[in-house]
Amino acid sequence: MTEPVALPVFAPHERVCGNCKLWRAHSVHEVKGWVGQCRIQESRGMFPPTAPVCDAYAPRGEASALPVVETEAKARRLKPIGPEVRRQGVVPAVATEVVRSTRGDETVDLQLGAGMTRNELMDLFLEASGLAEVALAPKWEGGVLQILPKEQSLQGKDIKVDDLFHKVVMIRDRLRVLEQKVNANASLSDVQKVELQQLITRVYAALTGLNVLFRDVDPVKRDDVRAIFQEALGAHDVSLAPKWEGGHVQVVPKEGGQAREWPIGALLDRVVVIRDRFRILERRIAAHPKLEHGEKTDMQSYVTRCYGSLTTFNVLFRDKADQFIGQRGDD
Repeated sequence: MTEPVALPVFAPHERVCGNCKLWRAHSVHEVKGWVGQCRIQESRGMFPPTAPVCDAYAPRGEASALPVVETEAKARRLKPIGPEVRRQGVVPAVATEVVRSTRGDETVDLQLGAGMTRNELMDLFLEASGLAEVALAPKWEGGVLQILPKEQSLQGKDIKVDDLFHKVVMIRDRLRVLEQKVNANASLSDVQKVELQQLITRVYAALTGLNVLFRDVDPVKRDDVRAIFQEALGAHDVSLAPKWEGGHVQVVPKEGGQAREWPIGALLDRVVVIRDRFRILERRIAAHPKLEHGEKTDMQSYVTRCYGSLTTFNVLFRDKADQFIGQRGDD
């Protein structure tokens, strides 16, 4: 006979749904453990007591008026394409909402796109999202990626295109080794392996986003619309080092010819997305309940080496907290 599963008990300071008087236990799910329903948000269905609290949180044991359910329409939530699995006591590996804009309540002037062709609008979307399939033009081999300040009296930074893509190759190699370690780990279930692999795949996709800078087409000259796409698609607010404010990025071919010029934000946003996805992967490994300390340290060492390959871009950031901190590799 199966032993009954005890209902989890949380410390009073823990802000989880299990400590909210609005959450009531219903039954034991074979994967999630205990699940229940919120009395005022029934549309959420059944979820575990470890779920994070919402604005309606009413701690048990305290006298408080039940919150009024908002009737105002909520923004639609977008979910990832891959499967999302939640288990009792484990924080979800993948966020279920698109990163919200810090200026999300501002009205967007849709007339910004006036005068654009459909192809130009789609080109901006593919550029911002990193979904464009990019055939790297041979003329960029041996070329230079220049990060140039607005003030010509200040020194810029040159990165050889070949060196940049060598870094990308080395990072991808380390991610493959990390993925193999995840696949071979006997402590992880297949579902847990898929969770971690999903995060690794997101890093791969972010690295591919750098390719957009080397498309053999001129960027659409609409920075106003470009900024809206970049922010809506999850670029976090990061402070540039003062010398780069108003600067730009230029890709110069080796054998002369026309250079490609991009706003500096086109590079910064891609670097920030790469960094953020690495950080999510690193935190997930560190907090994983099924990994031993030594296994966590081993897996995190590969992320640290990847950071080391990306310290080249630390010059872009004003704040040290935004920078890559890692072990320099052989690239």
